[in-house]
Amino acid sequence: QARIFRRNTASAAALDELRDELPVPVIDVIEPGARALVQTTASGRIGVIGTVGTISSGAYLRAVESTGADVELTSAS
Repeated sequence: QARIFRRNTASAAALDELRDELPVPVIDVIEPGARALVQTTASGRIGVIGTVGTISSGAYLRAVESTGADVELTSAS
């Protein structure tokens, strides 16, 4: 059994806490999305449009930075 959080706002706001508290694996959509962004950019520039909660959490910024890719991220809500 596992839990998948497909809402970026929920993932951005509470993912670490959910992973700590739940006895089953918690899978999010932000990290795979960020990896896909950096793998597919031809220009080194990527953009994310999301809710205010998702963008202001910095979750995509952290996820993109964790890839180590040399890209420019622009985010908007």
